[in-house]
Amino acid sequence: MSEFALWLNHTFYGFDAAVFAFTHSLAELAGGIFTPLLGFITFLGEGGWFFIALGVAFLFFQKTRKIGIAMLIALLFGLVFTNLTLKNIIVRHRPFATDAQFYEYWQYVGGVHVGEFSFPSGHTTSAMAAGFAFFLFGNKKWSWSALVFALLMGFSRIYFVVHYTTDVLAGLIVGSVAGALACLLVAWLYRLMEKQDNKTCNFLLQADILKLFQKK
Repeated sequence: MSEFALWLNHTFYGFDAAVFAFTHSLAELAGGIFTPLLGFITFLGEGGWFFIALGVAFLFFQKTRKIGIAMLIALLFGLVFTNLTLKNIIVRHRPFATDAQFYEYWQYVGGVHVGEFSFPSGHTTSAMAAGFAFFLFGNKKWSWSALVFALLMGFSRIYFVVHYTTDVLAGLIVGSVAGALACLLVAWLYRLMEKQDNKTCNFLLQADILKLFQKK
């Protein structure tokens, strides 16, 4: 582990341990009733497949295309920032691999096997990156739900003892930055395309792709 990872483990041990103890107590008191639901939520974040699929689906409709593009770019930024950069620089090991008590908690909720390093949480980063882009460009009456889902994703990773709370908090921050940068980039690209008068830009801005396949 890097010096920064060792500092995180030492400085925030009490905080992380208290949160793990709380989630373990919750699992015990509920008799594991939350485990399948949280397992499904964490499954949606595996490799970011759900957010990628949602972003691609949004591309087919003119009203949601900007959201879809922003979500996909945000996910790419999140991948570069977290999985390809920070995880390999900080090299923080998973909580269940560093503490006997955390290992017991991990076994109790199913012993979910994961690879790579721990900081920041990749699941949380991708959920927040896509969710923040969705929130910024979506209808605020309901787009806030994407932020709630990102929080649930982070909680699920703590519940299964595959991430420290500090990993999740970092994932939320990195994801927010990725989402904001993606929205700024997409807003700039849209302004640029709106100034152009060509078929490609007009198609990207106005076409409903599914309607092209409908029989007249």
